[in-house]
Amino acid sequence: MFSPFAVFAAMILPFMARVYSSPATRDDGHTGKGFSHGAFTQNKASACGNTPKDTDMVISISETVFDNYPGAGENSVDNPICGVPILMTYNGNSATFTVIDRCAKAQCPGDNDFDMTSAVFKKLTGGVKGRARSTVCSGGGRRERATSAYD
Repeated sequence: MFSPFAVFAAMILPFMARVYSSPATRDDGHTGKGFSHGAFTQNKASACGNTPKDTDMVISISETVFDNYPGAGENSVDNPICGVPILMTYNGNSATFTVIDRCAKAQCPGDNDFDMTSAVFKKLTGGVKGRARSTVCSGGGRRERATSAYD
């Protein structure tokens, strides 16, 4: 039997490797689930070397994806996933956001989980507070349904 990570890696990592060469709007119909708490750490250096503010249009991805991304090494700043554009859609609102951080297991316990700034959440929902389901697409076309919260 395959481990959950092996299954995740087989589904997610190949599409992420194509992000730079594929259009961000392509959709091959893959669906999965992820969760975001919408509580992004700000004013601290991110794994990619940025210092995000809550007004930035950026996201962090699970440590499993970040650490195992093709080309990732000991220095997280050099991880090729840094700067990858991710297209998110909620209720007809779409926008592309940038991966700039690694989300620790405490905030992103699932392999597909991610975290976002409140600016990202507000952009997708029009400023509605609470929880909302969104669709996440990479440039390679994979989709993940995600529930996000902003209080």
